[in-house]
Amino acid sequence: MSKVLVSQDKLSRQPVEAQEVVERQRMIESMCLTWRHDFGLDKPGDCGLSSGMTDAEREYLRRRMGSLFDHHFASTLSGQCRTILTLTTENDALQAKVAALRAFANELVSGALCGGSFDGGDIQDAAVKHGLLSIEQREEECGAVCACSEYGFPATCYRKTALLQNNNRPVQGARDE
Repeated sequence: MSKVLVSQDKLSRQPVEAQEVVERQRMIESMCLTWRHDFGLDKPGDCGLSSGMTDAEREYLRRRMGSLFDHHFASTLSGQCRTILTLTTENDALQAKVAALRAFANELVSGALCGGSFDGGDIQDAAVKHGLLSIEQREEECGAVCACSEYGFPATCYRKTALLQNNNRPVQGARDE
């Protein structure tokens, strides 16, 4: 049985193929109830009531709605779910970046409010701690604008991480914008 890969509640972070949030059968049952409001009512065989359905009638309607669902909705819903999962993953990555920036800012502000002062080395250490900068050992200049070149080589170089890079482009040197 194929599954619909759409969620009415919260999407899990599993791959799309593993998503079983809303099953195909549940969607088809809902379609059947929409088409025939008496779909869930049993139709007694010896009674002349016109409401309700026999098991055979229900199964026939399920097959028809299943065909409609598979033909018209399944691929669209699957594609939309993939898009939602991609956007959810990107959002999670952005939230992690925001959390790192918030932690860095809180450390600096908290230190300042407690009467401390930060010099460049303190700020660099806090930035490394929160993933904004990384430390590299360099033997030569990293580019045309290399902040470490004025101190000589070998040097310990503080490099911007992806968190501080502009528009996801690699940043060549600590002074680059």
